[in-house]
Amino acid sequence: MHRSLVTKVLAVLRASWCVPIVMIPAQLGAQENTTPVSISIPDKIDSELTPFIYVDGVLTGAIDGTVRVPVAAESTIEIGLPQARQPLYSLALGPKQFDRGTANVVMTFYSYGTGNADAVWAGVNLEPNKVQDIQLEPMNTGGFEIKLPRSAYDSYREIIRKLGVDQSNKNWLEAIPKANDESRRDGISHLTAAVNQTESWSGAYTPSVRTSWPSPAYSERDWKITSEPAGARIRTQVGDKGLTNRTVPLPDLSETFVVLQLAGYVDCPHDGEQCTKIDRGTFTELQCTLQRK
Repeated sequence: MHRSLVTKVLAVLRASWCVPIVMIPAQLGAQENTTPVSISIPDKIDSELTPFIYVDGVLTGAIDGTVRVPVAAESTIEIGLPQARQPLYSLALGPKQFDRGTANVVMTFYSYGTGNADAVWAGVNLEPNKVQDIQLEPMNTGGFEIKLPRSAYDSYREIIRKLGVDQSNKNWLEAIPKANDESRRDGISHLTAAVNQTESWSGAYTPSVRTSWPSPAYSERDWKITSEPAGARIRTQVGDKGLTNRTVPLPDLSETFVVLQLAGYVDCPHDGEQCTKIDRGTFTELQCTLQRK
């Protein structure tokens, strides 16, 4: 009788010991939970100048869109244009910022001094970076919303308008003399998840693409882009390309950026898990399934 009782007790203990082992995968998944964050710039932005959003070094969305951010750990958010040496905005988001309801945002500012007809970019300056505490507003549908100061974006847009730069030669940012870069003068640097790139950021073109950029224009390749549901906005590094489902011409570069946006859904990058990219020989086919917020 005594041995029988011991056997039963051991069986109960073994069963209880197994429970946490079975739950480990679920627990690990829970640690990777995310929350939707809407990131926008007040008033309408220029459709051909849409900054991209990177979360921990990965293309995740575009401005005026919604991305998912981990809630258990602090993430680095970088927002900008691939032609630039540094982002327009960078910030950290995580438990501390969500609880506090604010985030410190580092911003890049451009200005124009004196240039000449042969070297117009010689007159473009990078002003000292600035940092500002910005509100994180809870959304009724869950998650948070942050509205970035428009001034940094406008400083970039005004340079483009002043110099009349078109989409085929926006590598102009590479032509800004390093002597004109005072962005770190006051000791304020952008956050970045870029690896081993002291003069770049996660969303920047790689040096190989920047140095081989065709001039005065790049060649193009057709992309057939479909989404479920249909009607998502197509954001690219050369501007807004209308709504899915359609075929659009895009730069035929080793680094092409496409983000799909639709109200009520999380932004969908072309190289994310929700998309399949297929080389069809004469064109590229992109098929994406959007996820709700």
